[in-house]
Amino acid sequence: MAKIALCIPHNYPVFDKAFTLSLLSVIASFYEWNQTLKEKHEFVILHNKDGWIDRMRELLAQEAVEVRKVDFLLWLDTDMQFPPSIVQQMMAWMEKFPELDGVTGLYTWKVPPFMPHVYSRYDEKDDKFTVAGGFPLNAGFSVEGAGFGCVMLRSSLFERTPRPWFKFEYGVYGEDLYFFRKARPVNMICDPRISCTHLLTGQGVDIKSYLKYNKLQVVDEIDENKQPYKNIKIDQATLNRISDLQIKLTQNFEKSKLPS
Repeated sequence: MAKIALCIPHNYPVFDKAFTLSLLSVIASFYEWNQTLKEKHEFVILHNKDGWIDRMRELLAQEAVEVRKVDFLLWLDTDMQFPPSIVQQMMAWMEKFPELDGVTGLYTWKVPPFMPHVYSRYDEKDDKFTVAGGFPLNAGFSVEGAGFGCVMLRSSLFERTPRPWFKFEYGVYGEDLYFFRKARPVNMICDPRISCTHLLTGQGVDIKSYLKYNKLQVVDEIDENKQPYKNIKIDQATLNRISDLQIKLTQNFEKSKLPS
């Protein structure tokens, strides 16, 4: 039996309707699945609305790890929609591979060019995470960082990482990549089949938005075990161009939300 904490940071007065309905589907699916197990998992829902996003995450993690003594922390952002079976899919990875520190689903930035919010590697020399622009669409792949919109992490990762776990450094790192930089090395998998939608003004974007906007192709390839898989085809020059554009447009979007 495992103890799982669903961690939800949210400091707005109300929850988005699409998120709420999605969350209800996740909870219902979990309990239906849990009833089929010999050893039932324990599931607690934690919410914090105290201050900025880094403080909310810090307090949630503290309660989950130090007070509730959970085994896994599942982070879900409130501007997202999720597959109903997200808990089961992530637990399947965690139970099969006990050496894994975490598993993330796949979602994109909510503004063009809709780059995936997963990072294939961290370059210590440049102090920079590299966005995963091309990857399999129907198989898990290794990443060194991810957004915290849909990620499950072992509590042991927090226990071995010095605090503070989260700190927002404007223009440098969000609180999510701050954590992954500090927690290195992190053994984490992205499962692109756990595809989530990032909500914006009543609409949503996902990996299909990234492919369509950037006119990228999905090609059939064969892995080292001679198994077929679907792969996003992208060259380094295109990835660099898209990454630079993402930074520019995201900064403009964030500035537009500031009071004049």
